[in-house]
Amino acid sequence: MCWELNEGCVCKWMHPSEAPCPAFRDRKGCWEIDWIGIISNLPPDKREYWKKFMKKCAGCPVYQEHKEEKDQTLEKVESL
Repeated sequence: MCWELNEGCVCKWMHPSEAPCPAFRDRKGCWEIDWIGIISNLPPDKREYWKKFMKKCAGCPVYQEHKEEKDQTLEKVESL
């Protein structure tokens, strides 16, 4: 999963129910969840937080492993 591939994941030491990341909470990879559905239903300030947060994806080792899926998601997220 993404938290295993990304040594810098801040959620990996948390209990899933306490983690801010929806992928970690659902125990799925970040490339496997419906970010568009999640982000588009958030209040504007939270939506902007996640859009800004996801700009970091290109520097993550998970991105290199799942580039095609992540690129599609990131393109859609940017259009929100």
